[in-house]
Amino acid sequence: MSKRKFDMRKHLSALLRDEPFFSYISLQIDKISDSSVPTCGVRFNESTSRFQLLYNEEFINSLPAREILGVLKHEFYHLIFNHVTAEKRTNHKVWNIAADLAINSHLEGELPDIACFPGKGPFENMPAGKTSEWYYQAILSQMSDEDVDGVSELDSHEEWAPATGDTPGDAKASVGSEIANSKLEDAISKAVSDCSKTNRWGTVTAEMKNKLIDKYVGARVSWQKVLRYFCKTSQRMEKNSTVRKINKRFPYVFPAKKVRRVAKIALSLDQSGSVDDKMLAEFFSEISVLSSIVDFDLIPFDTRVHEDKIVRVKKGHSVKRERVLTGGTCFDAPTKYVNEHNYDAHIVVTDLGAPTPGRSMCKRLWIAPKRVMSYTNFKCGNEKVLGI
Repeated sequence: MSKRKFDMRKHLSALLRDEPFFSYISLQIDKISDSSVPTCGVRFNESTSRFQLLYNEEFINSLPAREILGVLKHEFYHLIFNHVTAEKRTNHKVWNIAADLAINSHLEGELPDIACFPGKGPFENMPAGKTSEWYYQAILSQMSDEDVDGVSELDSHEEWAPATGDTPGDAKASVGSEIANSKLEDAISKAVSDCSKTNRWGTVTAEMKNKLIDKYVGARVSWQKVLRYFCKTSQRMEKNSTVRKINKRFPYVFPAKKVRRVAKIALSLDQSGSVDDKMLAEFFSEISVLSSIVDFDLIPFDTRVHEDKIVRVKKGHSVKRERVLTGGTCFDAPTKYVNEHNYDAHIVVTDLGAPTPGRSMCKRLWIAPKRVMSYTNFKCGNEKVLGI
């Protein structure tokens, strides 16, 4: 019987048909047949600023179709986990194995026997589903150099960026690789978003799906970015005449106008008894983020506003951690105070442990711990509640 002719397009078509998530990633990668590579491998090409999949046709052609798809997904996972350009370790061989173990936890039964699997062979004491870093440390502590040297590897990692230490991110990426990484991140983000909407992931495991959603959907818009946008859009203009600027319409006849954009922002901090010291410390930690963005008035409250303890926090200055109240919770108290003092925006940091308040005369934003948001039904019209 004549040897079958290898056609990568056939397997890429199968990927497109059966693996919606991986098909997005595949579009970002050049596929190149290279007989100098024993099996296959991924690398970054500086001259083209593209990621490449190198494969040995003879090796790939010797595998059944299911394992070919498994090998392709294995290589794509190296890029998804950013193994090629970012995370490096001193012991290159051990890091290669660790990276493979982290990936192959999600490809059980889809790869050739030469692949490394947690719970099998020399790795029988290592559980599945751990990170590359975890496996790296476990191999160093549990296996001898001879055992490591005897491990065969599914793919080649020789053209990954060189190791510079045992700290993630030690290696500095080139401008080209940063651009390629950015494009790849965008593709992964779009893949996760689209697959989440259609609930079509192919053979992506539930554990991996949850990790990807947490990283690319949950974190796509950080609450800090929303907070920054909220503050920026709350600004108002103040105009003052100044002779130091030339009036463009009537030069040297009338003074020009000097425009200063400011925002009068109130941050009401819930210090009721339901907010324990640990949660209050978390609140102050997150408030420090706001102090790096804008000036604001810090307003402590429980069932009332403690007006004697209201402080003006200047941009770039630290916030003093202090508990001044321990009573119940009433959102009407800070709402009334803010309405009466002509603020442009109102941010409420709270555990949401009170009924919905009355109408706010300015834009209002709620910030609460995510663990609290998971079991509360708090709603305040169309106002946004951000989780921290």
